[in-house]
Amino acid sequence: MSRRLVRLGILALIVLAAATGLVLLRPAPRQAETGLGGPFVLETGEAKPFNASQLAGKPYIIFFGYTHCPDVCPATLTELASDIKILGKDADKMNYVFVTIDPARDTPAVMQAYVRSFDPRIIGLTGTAAQIATIAREWHVFYRKQPGSGKDYTMEHSATAYLMDARGSFAGFFNFQDKPAAQMAKIRAVLAGHSALDGG
Repeated sequence: MSRRLVRLGILALIVLAAATGLVLLRPAPRQAETGLGGPFVLETGEAKPFNASQLAGKPYIIFFGYTHCPDVCPATLTELASDIKILGKDADKMNYVFVTIDPARDTPAVMQAYVRSFDPRIIGLTGTAAQIATIAREWHVFYRKQPGSGKDYTMEHSATAYLMDARGSFAGFFNFQDKPAAQMAKIRAVLAGHSALDGG
């Protein structure tokens, strides 16, 4: 992919963020520049500890959002579930992770029910506010609470999912705006041991 196309894609994301006011589609830095990820301990929907080492050895997609999200999160997870179905047996060669940025409402039980409504192979993770803040920093994820009426609120947040290879290195982006064929091409590239960056 040319640099010009990359710039146009980033511009489109920024325009969409400004239009919605709810989701910040901020391009993440490449791993070669600042690094992505790091050690973490969170909690699965079954209330069991889950740490970064459990993702080792398989490529994975990781996405940050929340269960009360009105649009981007369900759209992204719907696309991901569709891709998992298309992959068939190859789907088991990857991990799929959804991390909440709203731990106050997204308890383990809530996360479990939510991710299973899309596909049972998606791992829903939650934790304490401090744990979520830590993993968000490690992944360069922006999020901020936006008060609503009464006790209701929304969460402004980054809306890019990351494709990581089996070594835990950044291999590309997974966006719900991508066409299904483009999403699948990225996933299959990573499964084959290639990068999804620049058509790699």
